[in-house]
Formats: sequence, structure tokens, C-alpha cells
Amino acid sequence: MGKLESRDILDAIRKVARDLGRSPSRSQFKAKSGLSEYQILEHFPAGYREAVRAAGLTPDATNVRLDDQTLLMDWGELVRRVRRIPTRAQYRSEGNYSPGVFEKHFGPWSAIPAKFAEFARNKPEWADVVPLLPMPVQQGGAVISRPTAPIESSDYTPPPSAP
Repeated sequence: MGKLESRDILDAIRKVARDLGRSPSRSQFKAKSGLSEYQILEHFPAGYREAVRAAGLTPDATNVRLDDQTLLMDWGELVRRVRRIPTRAQYRSEGNYSPGVFEKHFGPWSAIPAKFAEFARNKPEWADVVPLLPMPVQQGGAVISRPTAPIESSDYTPPPSAP
């Protein structure tokens, strides 16, 4: 094939879409067409999504950045269904997004209940979920979180009470 033209890229996108039965993600397109990101950007400087639109298709939405509210609402819905804080593994199998997305947005998985509590503050639609969250406990002037699951070790000794 000689120099690639815009129409060659558009035809390749349409062909991969026909083969898949839907718009291909960027990685699917590159793998199935053999074209590189550079070749796409040469003709579509705004990127792959622009090329998909130019081909008359709707771009795959799997890599669109999610907003915090969307993520927290999904996490809260799972808490509502299972009536407890989901583990990372449980969220991976039952939630709608990757736990890694949450960690990119909010930090460690353990920080999500506090982020959700901030989000849900003064929102009556989450009144049934908020009581399921760990509540901060005052101890010696510092705020710590109460564990959400019982400690299962017989070696556990509670800390001495504050004077």
C-alpha cells in the first residue's frame, strides 16, 4: 500500500466495525487493522475518536473519563444492594467500573467510604446507605475510622482507653 489517505483509515475503521458488529475501541482497531496511532493522528489530529465519527460511527465509550459523581453513585448502589462496604474484589465482579478507576480518582480503596460520605452529605436519596459506612471515631484528638468488619483474630487486644 502506498501513502495512506484519510479514506483508507475510514475504510479500515468501517471494516473492523463490520467484523466486530460495533464500533471498535482504539486498541481493537489497531490490533485488527495493523495501523498505528501515528498513522491515525497524521490524518485526524484530534485523535481516534474523531476518525470514528468521520467514518460515520459512534465512538466506543469504554475509555471516556468518568466523573466522580458517576463512580460514587455506582459504588453507593452496590453498598445499597449488598448492605455493606464491598471489597475491591467484590466491586470488580459486581460493580460497573474498574476498582483501579476509583483509585485514580480517590486514592486507596480504603478512602472510598469517606469520599462517598462527603458526596452523600445532605442528599436524602442516600440516607439508607450512609449508616452502612464506617463512622469516624475520636481518639486522643485524632479522627480514626471504626473497622467495618469484625476482627477475626483471637490474638486481638483492644487499645487502652484514653485517660
